[in-house]
Amino acid sequence: MSADYWGCCGKMKPNHRTECQYYDQLPAPNDTSLVANLHQVGGEHYKNPVQHWDWVASNELDYFQGQITKYVARWKKKGGIQDLEKARHFLDKYIELQR
Repeated sequence: MSADYWGCCGKMKPNHRTECQYYDQLPAPNDTSLVANLHQVGGEHYKNPVQHWDWVASNELDYFQGQITKYVARWKKKGGIQDLEKARHFLDKYIELQR
């Protein structure tokens, strides 16, 4: 596994903080099961210590929750206010489906 996969404190196992809530979900340094994290398609706005899709999966979020948090998390680096509007649009639909 490449050093591109980081824990929330910027370290991989075994140097990652064991008290971190994500510690048990981090792959071992030689784990090749998360190869999708080793490359990026387009833009630099996805380069974060914890990949959003890993955070979504580890928190067991559904599709709408994942989309909402994606747009909120990236708005300053990518789409600006339009990303916040997209998040609101997904949230409006999510609320509609919960009624």
